[in-house]
Amino acid sequence: MVLGLVGGVLIAEAAVRQGKLKPPRQVIRGFGMHSVDGVPVWERTGDRHNRECVEQHPERTRILFFGSSITFGTALDPPQVFTAALEQRLNALRPTPGFCVLNFAQEGYAFDQKFAVASIEVPRYRPALIMWEDWVEWSEYRMIGDTAYAIGDLAVRGDGFIGLAGVPDQLNRLFFLHSRLYEYLVLVYGERMQQRVGGPNGIELFANTRLSKVPPLAQSVGAKLVFYLAPPLDQPFAYTFTRSRDAPPSKLYSGSFACFATMSHSAISIALHADNRSSDARRIA
Repeated sequence: MVLGLVGGVLIAEAAVRQGKLKPPRQVIRGFGMHSVDGVPVWERTGDRHNRECVEQHPERTRILFFGSSITFGTALDPPQVFTAALEQRLNALRPTPGFCVLNFAQEGYAFDQKFAVASIEVPRYRPALIMWEDWVEWSEYRMIGDTAYAIGDLAVRGDGFIGLAGVPDQLNRLFFLHSRLYEYLVLVYGERMQQRVGGPNGIELFANTRLSKVPPLAQSVGAKLVFYLAPPLDQPFAYTFTRSRDAPPSKLYSGSFACFATMSHSAISIALHADNRSSDARRIA
């Protein structure tokens, strides 16, 4: 019986490590994970940044996008991403002085990651227009070891770890850092904190404490600011699709595509009216 139990645990451990069991929360490892003012930030790839456009054409009007996987363009090659198509369209409509569209979105980003990156890139590029992907981003990432976890409503212990009820801190730390199966169980069944503020009050709290930081950042460089909505992104898409009763995958995907189809017309119109600043304002600081 003991051997059977051990064998079952080892099989389950292997299944989690092979990705056959995925928790309903974002877990980010690697990808140049680092901290910006205490916020975990990562970069799966920088091939959407388009920095070379500014280097080659410093006179062009700059548009910066900040977002998550929707704006990043998951599973797309860089030329297929919305921001690349937008730059091509804008330069066809107004080649002089032209436009550089820079995409600083990354898969899994929540508000804190977007704002941390924007706080660096907005002063650097001094854009004429900032496009900000927005949703009510309850998710907060916590660094435990070398991994960032979207802990959501999981309770954080005094030692900075999340865990299972009844497991002592010392054992909890040991298991969490060295067993992916235990990590999975904690992310699914871990101790919960008190109910977070939701509904209209929660939206107001998010707007007042977080979203309110973005307009002053845009104003600091004289940029126009546009918020555009995305689907809820506080868990992996696969989990959303399998657990959602009201929004099957086709509806969620079509909603995302409709978002960009609608936004493309607005973005072009706004961008064409955002390039009336002097060349000095567009120059890298």
